[in-house]
Order: sequence, then structure tokens, then C-alpha cells
Amino acid sequence: MITANCKLEDGDETTGHASSSVKLFPNPAYSHIHVAAQFAEETNGNALIEIRNLLGEVVYLERIGVSDGMLDTTIPIDGRFANGSYFARICMNDDCLLRKFIIAGAGQ
Repeated sequence: MITANCKLEDGDETTGHASSSVKLFPNPAYSHIHVAAQFAEETNGNALIEIRNLLGEVVYLERIGVSDGMLDTTIPIDGRFANGSYFARICMNDDCLLRKFIIAGAGQ
């Protein structure tokens, strides 16, 4: 809810600018995880996808093209992944997005 002073109830201010967002699905993941990101800066370039386990170890790293601020890719769940929780960090320039997801079907 936005109040009269243009602040959200959680204390964040609204700026009127587009913000970046990312969706990871399905969650939990079994055979693949789909990454769909929209960056506030709608430009072309490259983004870095980094996936870490809960120990902080990088288990997946890929540089992927971004077109008009949009990134859309599917990552296969293969031998690099074990069942458990992971963090995906997707960065384009200084714009970084972080999401937690679960893998439940590794090795199936």
C-alpha cells in the first residue's frame, strides 16, 4: 500500500522509475530451472548468472546475452547440483538480482 508521503508500508520509497526483476521457476526445480529477468536499463549487453550453494561455493557460472534489458534462459539440473537450497545472482553492469531456490530432483 502506498501512503500519502509516497512511501510503501515497508518503508521503501517509490521513485517512479522502473525496477529490475527476476523470476526463477519451477521452484522447487527438478530437471531444469528457468531464469527470466527484466533489467531496469533496457539495453543490450551481457549478464552474469552465478549460482552458489549454501556453503557459498559457485556451482554454476555463465555469461549470457541480454536484449532490450531482457534475459531468458534455462539451466539444466545436472551433476553439478545436489538436492538443496541455492542462491542465483544475476548481474548486468551494476544491477544485481538475488533469488533463493530449491533443487529437489538432482540425479533423477
